[in-house]
Amino acid sequence: MQSKKRQDKEPPRDFDFFRFEVWFAIGIGSLIAIVLSLFVWPVVLLASTLGVSWGLTHLVGRWVLRGRLDRRQ
Repeated sequence: MQSKKRQDKEPPRDFDFFRFEVWFAIGIGSLIAIVLSLFVWPVVLLASTLGVSWGLTHLVGRWVLRGRLDRRQ
């Protein structure tokens, strides 16, 4: 029994950023972001504030600890 020959696959095309699908995805993402920002902005504000305060506390704590260790040496 002879096996069927597979057709050669097309080589992959280069990605074209200026296609309709890409702009449509950007538009949908923008719409979702705007709708979420209208209804969820207090939660996002609280989360970002907590993230920034945690990051600043971490940086200042490291800075103080590094200063103490450098003074000991």
